[in-house]
Amino acid sequence: MEDKKLGYFGTKMENHVVIINWNDFAKQILCEITNADKKAVVITQSKGDVDYIYNNFDSSLVFVLQSDQLNSKTFERANIAKCTTVLLNYDDDTENLVHLITLKTPFPNLIYVISLNNTSLKKTFRELGVTFTLSKNEVASKLVASYIFEPEVARITEGLMASAINDEDIGLMQFKIINSNPYINHKGLDTFMDLKTKFNIILIGISKAVGNYSSLIKNPTNDHLIELDDYLVVMGNPNGKNQLTEVFGVEEGI
Repeated sequence: MEDKKLGYFGTKMENHVVIINWNDFAKQILCEITNADKKAVVITQSKGDVDYIYNNFDSSLVFVLQSDQLNSKTFERANIAKCTTVLLNYDDDTENLVHLITLKTPFPNLIYVISLNNTSLKKTFRELGVTFTLSKNEVASKLVASYIFEPEVARITEGLMASAINDEDIGLMQFKIINSNPYINHKGLDTFMDLKTKFNIILIGISKAVGNYSSLIKNPTNDHLIELDDYLVVMGNPNGKNQLTEVFGVEEGI
């Protein structure tokens, strides 16, 4: 029973997020993930974290694995091969770098997100194949600065960064364009008007793949065409999200 609680029997989760290293920052991220009804595996070195996580998060959405090191056994138990995204969340950027190299060899095609302390390392991690680099200090400083001279803008920004839980909340979402999507080959502004009229959803941007990365078109116009495998970035409440999920034929996210 103890081995099972510590995750040693592994999980069969798929299309989940893997969070490596547990701390207060990871706790806030996991809250947002589960609020969006997404699944996550947390890999932590501390046995004490396991009880805390299971006592505070839905076990149907969260699987916890206690492991002192990242190796093939840990990867198998976390089912990393079937996940969508890996968040490396060590406090030391050197640890993030070492573990990134360990992961990239067996799993080169996953999306990797790094939480950095030193913003000057962004370019280095991008060149190593990291999809997104995040600096906690950089994000916090921008938000604080916004509160200083544009407080209402900051309030909206902070709200949009959180997952919408009820219909009074507004959140940002992304949906992949698949073959059956009714808006494929439609123009940006026409789609904006239609989504707003039918679902009270606001089209914010269109993301297009460019090699291993993506190009985000903000505030698209009719000069921009929606194509297969693009992502639509939209703003709306949970009711609008549910309607789009049905119409688009895909869940929000990657």
